[in-house]
Amino acid sequence: MSGPSGGGGQPFAPSRPGGLEPLGPHVAGFHGSTWPFPNSAVVRGRDGTLVFDANLPWIAGELLAALDADRSAPPLTHLVLSHAHGDHAHGASWFSPPARTWARAFARERLGAYGQSDREEETAFYADAYEHAAETYRDLRIVVPEETVEAERVIDLGGVTVRLVPEPIAHTAGDLWAVVEPDGVVLAGDLWCNDFEGFLGDGSVTGEVAAIDHLRDAGGVCLPGHGAPGPIVRDDGLQGYARWILDQTAACMDRGLTGEDLRRDVRAAFDAQIGTPGGIGFAVLNPGFLEEAAASVEEAATG
Repeated sequence: MSGPSGGGGQPFAPSRPGGLEPLGPHVAGFHGSTWPFPNSAVVRGRDGTLVFDANLPWIAGELLAALDADRSAPPLTHLVLSHAHGDHAHGASWFSPPARTWARAFARERLGAYGQSDREEETAFYADAYEHAAETYRDLRIVVPEETVEAERVIDLGGVTVRLVPEPIAHTAGDLWAVVEPDGVVLAGDLWCNDFEGFLGDGSVTGEVAAIDHLRDAGGVCLPGHGAPGPIVRDDGLQGYARWILDQTAACMDRGLTGEDLRRDVRAAFDAQIGTPGGIGFAVLNPGFLEEAAASVEEAATG
């Protein structure tokens, strides 16, 4: 992935694979180097530096090294976690302390209750992508945020502000996104993924459709949780995917399908439409994500 070189006071180096990509005069995206390629962001003002999403614990050190490379930069003061999933929150111990950590109350609760069974589940999930996942999760310190955000709040970094926006249940029950000013850059977390099949099984698929509208209405360049930054277009792929899941699951339920039969039918319909004119597809497809999204829609419909 490539991007423009720094200049004119730009505090970030030119982008590089698995590294920083300037998004504005005061904000850069950081692209994780291994699956599932999670994104983070760095925002710098006159008085402080903010990291948005801590990434995976085996990637967070790369992000910290990128921060430390500029010795003239303001100190690290804040860490914002968009939600509690491991690929966005579990690298937090690399930054906090000294950073003060912000998240939704639901995310704080989830991280505070993180236990041995969670470590084992995370190890199994990432075992194929990272051979040292077991050792990493065995020793990992989970950071519990000090600050919770249930209404809009603003962090002032000195000439640069980060407006934190809590989103109703969507990707999870505790999502947070942000707008950096004066740059006009939106930081989405996993409320938006670009050309990457997002996980919609842990919140509300209906809420996800609405959340993408909110991000688009905020305007400007948007950094997704996974994938390349850019504006969110009207026919966005993830939003169309979410709508398709809602419609297809409802159609299956109308035919009396439930549970495993419903999920199998939704999968067959999705696979059949890939590559067709107007069909939905992503550069990165993730096994099981569709089935969990369909199960979430069924559960919401049946109470």
